[in-house]
Amino acid sequence: MRDEYFPDGQDDDLQGSHLIDECRDAFDNGTLASLTFSEEEFEYLLEYFAEEAEDEIVVVLAESAYEKYPYSTEIIIRYSDVLIAGNSPVKAMEILSARLALDPGNYDILFLLGRGEIKLGNYQQAGEYINRALTLGRESVPDMLITAGQDYIEQNEFERALEYFDTALNYDKEELSVYEDIAFCLEKLEKPEESLKYYLRYLDKDPFSDYVWFNVGTLYARSKNYDKALEAFEYAIALNPENSSAIYNKAIVYIDTFRYETGIRTFKELLKHEPGNIYAMITIADASLKIDDPESARLYYKMALETDPQDIDANTGIANLYMKQGDYYNALFHLRSIADSPDVEYSVLEDQLLVAYRKTGNKEFMLYYLLSQYYLKKFANFNLYTEMLTEDDKLWIKRLYTLLPDLKNEPALTKKILKGKTR
Repeated sequence: MRDEYFPDGQDDDLQGSHLIDECRDAFDNGTLASLTFSEEEFEYLLEYFAEEAEDEIVVVLAESAYEKYPYSTEIIIRYSDVLIAGNSPVKAMEILSARLALDPGNYDILFLLGRGEIKLGNYQQAGEYINRALTLGRESVPDMLITAGQDYIEQNEFERALEYFDTALNYDKEELSVYEDIAFCLEKLEKPEESLKYYLRYLDKDPFSDYVWFNVGTLYARSKNYDKALEAFEYAIALNPENSSAIYNKAIVYIDTFRYETGIRTFKELLKHEPGNIYAMITIADASLKIDDPESARLYYKMALETDPQDIDANTGIANLYMKQGDYYNALFHLRSIADSPDVEYSVLEDQLLVAYRKTGNKEFMLYYLLSQYYLKKFANFNLYTEMLTEDDKLWIKRLYTLLPDLKNEPALTKKILKGKTR
């Protein structure tokens, strides 16, 4: 192929390398669009960078090539592919339709028109174009089927995607990506058992994919087959010790099965790979409380808050810990930082908030207890303690409205609060 691109007899590898390096340097400098190449050189470069998945360079080169050679079928195809992938299918369809009138038997153009219709949600027209392309381009049928299926995945049309993947599998049962795509679609369609079968068929042919082992482990975990899940995650980690997702899910399985110490150790291993993973820190802290290790809990809550001082779960956890230890001053500091959020897990806090109020008489704890009752929909308690909160100091009403602005949409309750009669 390169002899066609460089007919002057120069060393093809050296010449190609020179062009590739020139493009990369120009892209880094922001001058790639200004470079000029022959039509053959553009075709070579577009093919090379597409194979290398250097998509940003392909986008610039394809647009530049089309501006200089707008009548080249090969460049039109490359540019239209870029437009469709970049969510500009309308422009691609205009260019392709004009070219199809001149080249009605070109299956690449027909197939791209089908892909464009998929992007536009015109699935019947898409099918018509794709079927014509499949009839004309028999040597490329498996690739076209897989690509169309993946386009439907992007549209969340998993049933339609499955139709193409199933057909592709009939053409080539050794194409591993199809097993993975089918498994993914079945998982999205909430058919975990069928999905698992296809992931396992993939592993029968290639047992060395840590990503597929991770997916298998996740499906086993969701079905509560925890031993199989752990085994699959172990395989994934053995194949790729950097697979932090597998380490994470493995740790979650240990926590969910009350093996807190092992879960803590696994999450600590995860932190070596992802030192900023707040969820790991908070889960270690929560699990430490389960094994009666409050100091470790405090340490990891603080570590999480150093990463994100506004994290709701970390503030919730450490506020609860401080209240349990009778450190009400520090508890209030963290409660204030989350009081205006409806996303607080108040089921964790409600008991300790009431205890804190009863021990200290501080109505701020009662205010936060009221929030817990409101968000947990325990309205009888909410009504009762609202009266107690507001009977002496009406300023609490203003604060309550600030934290629960939706109360203004409940005029009957508002009227009772303002009168100090909530029962």
